[in-house]
Amino acid sequence: MTMPAYGIIFNADNTDPRPAQGSDLSVIGLVLPSEDADAGYFPLNDPVVFDSSDATYLAKIGTGDLYQAVSAIDDKMADLQTSARIVAVRVAKGANLAATAVNILGDRAAGTGIYALLRAGQKLGVTPRLIGAPGYTGQMKYGVQSVTTTAGSGYTNATVTFSPAGATGTVTLSAGKVTGVTLTNPGSYSSSQTVTATITGDGTGATATPIVGMLQDPVCAALPAVLNALLAHAVVGSPGTTQADAQAWREALSDKRLIPVDNWEIVTSGEAAAYRDGAASVLGLLARVDFKHSGLPFWSASGQPVDGILGVKNAYTFSLTDGATQGQELLADHIGITVRGEAGVETAISSSGFVFAGVWNASDDPLTWFYNKTRGRDWTHLALLKSIRLRLGVENVTPQGVEDVLNDMKAIGSELIRQKAVLGFKVGFEAARNSADNLRQGKFVVSYAQEEPAPITQVTIDSRPYYEALEVELATLVAQAATYLPQYLGA
Repeated sequence: MTMPAYGIIFNADNTDPRPAQGSDLSVIGLVLPSEDADAGYFPLNDPVVFDSSDATYLAKIGTGDLYQAVSAIDDKMADLQTSARIVAVRVAKGANLAATAVNILGDRAAGTGIYALLRAGQKLGVTPRLIGAPGYTGQMKYGVQSVTTTAGSGYTNATVTFSPAGATGTVTLSAGKVTGVTLTNPGSYSSSQTVTATITGDGTGATATPIVGMLQDPVCAALPAVLNALLAHAVVGSPGTTQADAQAWREALSDKRLIPVDNWEIVTSGEAAAYRDGAASVLGLLARVDFKHSGLPFWSASGQPVDGILGVKNAYTFSLTDGATQGQELLADHIGITVRGEAGVETAISSSGFVFAGVWNASDDPLTWFYNKTRGRDWTHLALLKSIRLRLGVENVTPQGVEDVLNDMKAIGSELIRQKAVLGFKVGFEAARNSADNLRQGKFVVSYAQEEPAPITQVTIDSRPYYEALEVELATLVAQAATYLPQYLGA
């Protein structure tokens, strides 16, 4: 456009810092079967978005696991919160739990099961960042993890067979002796099965002893790759059997994006009662807490009431002051639980109702094992992405351009401090992390440090006598006595 010779020109100034633009980390992604769902509304392995209280979708969702999970979530909403945003992926129900879990696991290349969630952002315009497959993350299967052998002699060929069938392997020979077994399949066994191995061949004397260990639940094993891609967290439920089983299941988990819980619930099922994995309830509680804090995911769901249930399947013992209780032992292993309140018991979690307790994810790193911190950091990273991308290609690498980027980052940190979501932050540009050559190529490195507060998990009270109070009381009594005037007969 030609500039006017006689007129007015407007130049838009783009140097002001941009306000923080947060992302919604409360959208819940569910991957579950529902055999009687309307396939027109809920096609298999295709993400569908709806509000959890939408009557149209609830009428089409069927009565299976998907409906049960949505109902559990809806029961946990806060005051004035009418629903949660749901991205549902319906999968086929298998002949048994393990077969259904295979469908939930899906196929990475085909984009089915949990991998269908990766298409939600592009297809639906929303990205789920609270993920669950309640009832299908607590499988306890065992497999052969290693095999010890005795050598024998005279072998030129040998094979190994396992009983019961399932595990497979090949025998390694050297100088006519068996030197080991290389596993090609660990098999899949229950805890009650005893696995044996036999070596056969043209030699004699060789034996094999399989060492069996618990395998990680397959859905839990696959979830972290999807969660990392989405910047999401998943609430994963235990087997729901015993405390020992929950702790053994937990030992196989180690990812900061998995939030393990052992809180199977008793719920109504028509006129009867049924057991249900409480992972869906925790997803609802997280959406509830986010809503109460203006969508900022920097607070845990611990301490929230669990409505909509009749009871808990495993009524673990619990005390706020005694670590030698079942509930405290599960929490010490970073497994969230739902605890029933007890009237008249001050050491109970509450005086009534059911309360969720749990602030940890499955990480073993103290810097990242609080899920409110990891979710909060995800929110911050997404806000930084949304802000700084508006500078790419628009600004040049000049002192002003770099300052604009830093100011955008400061705006995000300042907003989080205003909302009491973080303790402090610092932005910087360090010479050691940058070079003239990179500046010439339009590249530079800035730093953003932020500390999210930890949830209150333990309060120690130093209780002692207060002698100074007696000294004050004594002085008060002396002063009080001094006001009493003497009295005399006849005066």
